[in-house]
Amino acid sequence: MASIEDLVAKLQSITDEMSEYAYECLLEASKQISSGDAAGQFSSRLMTEEKAVTRARRSVEKAVSVLESLIVTVEDGLD
Repeated sequence: MASIEDLVAKLQSITDEMSEYAYECLLEASKQISSGDAAGQFSSRLMTEEKAVTRARRSVEKAVSVLESLIVTVEDGLD
């Protein structure tokens, strides 16, 4: 069974990946807008994706925070 610390590490890795994905969406949308490609439709979809991924990342970050507080609580109880 995975430890809480292992889960926190995996979730933190996922938040990093989500941040990178969101950044890439914004970067690509910006390139399309500046070059005039896709008449805004594709770039609009990318911006919508970025917003959704960012919201999901924030939720994962909240989960990390909850689990980290559990680690601290457990460690305090062991002292």
